Amino acid sequence: MRNTTTLRMAFVCALRGIVGAVRAERNLKIEAGCALCALLAAAVLDVGAMGWVAVLTMIALVMGAELCNCAIETLVDMVSPQLSPLAQKAKDTAAGAVLLAAFVSVVVGLIIFIPALLRLVSRA
Repeated sequence: MRNTTTLRMAFVCALRGIVGAVRAERNLKIEAGCALCALLAAAVLDVGAMGWVAVLTMIALVMGAELCNCAIETLVDMVSPQLSPLAQKAKDTAAGAVLLAAFVSVVVGLIIFIPALLRLVSRA
């Protein structure tokens, strides 16, 4: 069987998935808000090219992990509507991946933003 999905349709489907998840998932809305704050802080504090790379990478990591978590939870709910220890383990593990990504992003943010903030304060 040949896959007849065009590249354009693949992008449309992917964007539909992202927009739908942002609209439906509370945690993704929170993470999007945190991402916006990080982007604003990076702009105001002038973190440099490598700082931007780190901030953008962490945003992609956390939001990508959350999108995967949403997909896994949806799939698990579909195939196992009843309570199941294995289903719960899959959901908890996916949520753990998001938590790990979020924790690392906070550490990276501190590494980037604290020195930039200290430079800004020392100039004042």
